[in-house]
Amino acid sequence: MNMIPVIRNKKGQAFESFRLLIAFILAIAILAIIYTMVAKVNKETVIISTQKFEEAVRSASKSPGTSSVVPFVIEDVVLKGAIDKHRLGLITGLSEECLSLQAGPGITVTTRGIDILKKLKMDVYVYCNYQNAEINNVDMSYIVNTTITSSICPTYCVIFMNRKPPEDTYEGS
Repeated sequence: MNMIPVIRNKKGQAFESFRLLIAFILAIAILAIIYTMVAKVNKETVIISTQKFEEAVRSASKSPGTSSVVPFVIEDVVLKGAIDKHRLGLITGLSEECLSLQAGPGITVTTRGIDILKKLKMDVYVYCNYQNAEINNVDMSYIVNTTITSSICPTYCVIFMNRKPPEDTYEGS
């Protein structure tokens, strides 16, 4: 009696686990690409918002007569990290004593400026005015530097971050 081995047709069963492994690897690769793209967009958003913020502060400081009546408003900026008064002074050409920062929720006040610990979407209002203007209705507990004197600062700026200023904040000029 001759025995002929019987081969059963199990074609492809050995490769099912490899197909599953390949699909898993492709899914991980696609998720990594999507994650990288989202992270890059988030980083670019913060960079562009920082540039918009610095440009608005610079513009307001260069036109204090206008920005004393109507503030420069930067809407929906996304900022994160430290904003140093020294850096703002370099941008505007004003001394640090001529800059005040008012911080709203989510922003920590420091001696050098402010810290935004998490990425925060906010509106920023920038008022700059000549020396004969007076600050009215400003909650001084939020202001980082309150030593604004007209002898040192012919022009001074108050920057409201994540906090809307009162309608009658400034008079004069």
